[in-house]
Amino acid sequence: MKYGYPGEMHEIQTKDGYILTLHRIPHNGTNLNANRPVVLLQHGIVLSSDQWVLRGTQDLVFQLSKQGYDVWMSNTRDELGNIDLPAIIDYVLQVTKKSHLTYVGHSRGVAMAVILLSSQPEYNSKINLFVGIAPVIYSKEAKCIIYEFAGNRPNAIMRVSTLQEIFRKGKVRNVLSTTKTTRLMINSLCKTSPILQNLCLSMSFFINGEDFQMFNKSLMPMMLSHFTLGVGGKELIHLLQISESDVFRPFDYGRQLNIKYYGKTMPEPYNLTKITTPVFLYYGPNDFFVSERDLFKFARELPNFIGYYKIPYNKFNHIDYIFANNANDLFFPHIIHLLNLYNNEEKYFIQ
Repeated sequence: MKYGYPGEMHEIQTKDGYILTLHRIPHNGTNLNANRPVVLLQHGIVLSSDQWVLRGTQDLVFQLSKQGYDVWMSNTRDELGNIDLPAIIDYVLQVTKKSHLTYVGHSRGVAMAVILLSSQPEYNSKINLFVGIAPVIYSKEAKCIIYEFAGNRPNAIMRVSTLQEIFRKGKVRNVLSTTKTTRLMINSLCKTSPILQNLCLSMSFFINGEDFQMFNKSLMPMMLSHFTLGVGGKELIHLLQISESDVFRPFDYGRQLNIKYYGKTMPEPYNLTKITTPVFLYYGPNDFFVSERDLFKFARELPNFIGYYKIPYNKFNHIDYIFANNANDLFFPHIIHLLNLYNNEEKYFIQ
């Protein structure tokens, strides 16, 4: 039990033998036998389920528990949507004895559900609402420095295919990963002085978008402990491939291997018209991973897109949903209201 809330840890094994860990807040300590709607929250890139509980009882998951939800938080590897997510959904529904759940994904957690629902459309009936927070789908106009490194942008250092070959020859499987000892050293260094603290923050803002004013600096140790978990080399290449081509499709292995894996020289784009689940999107004006152009391109391809909400603060970035002091006022009330509407079977556009 933490903060007065009961907590559970569940482990499941995927069909390829990988062990995934889920965390659950089954109830808020009252009305234990109540019929609680289920919500599943999936973390973003380089993060884990810890991102949802860093601030204690003021965090979204605890507020959802107060509202009467059975809250689940999943952990996944860099396998995007085909194996991990269906295994998680099936397990959660089996344990809760429910026919469907509400899915909330952040960053690449959005892409996971898009891939699942378009590739295995039978899962649409298992999700009554799909909420995409800071969706990293298309990134043609995203300002993140990662997309400037490799691709077809004017200042790109190399083509994505060149970086892919470098990774292949160097057998690079993970990028930006650190050991526990290294994370402790970085954490200690960044707390040494206000100057070093701001320098560490600047490095994060350089990637995610700057927001010194609203970043909760008391969370700096936790951020440094969890933001350096790394990203798979294949996942990074896939991000860059989509940015370069402006097409949301499976990983491009190259002509010969594509024939082996897909039976054709280039994989077909994901068919987003198969996503019949209602989809609602959130984005921030200063999110370096999500541009309005890219978000609306994604939205136009969804047959059951029900609306979007632009966070009304011009500095709101990719990680402010987790770390900003004003997330409680600008984001949490809206998403809680949205989830309540759909779990009370009231379906209409959110203004």
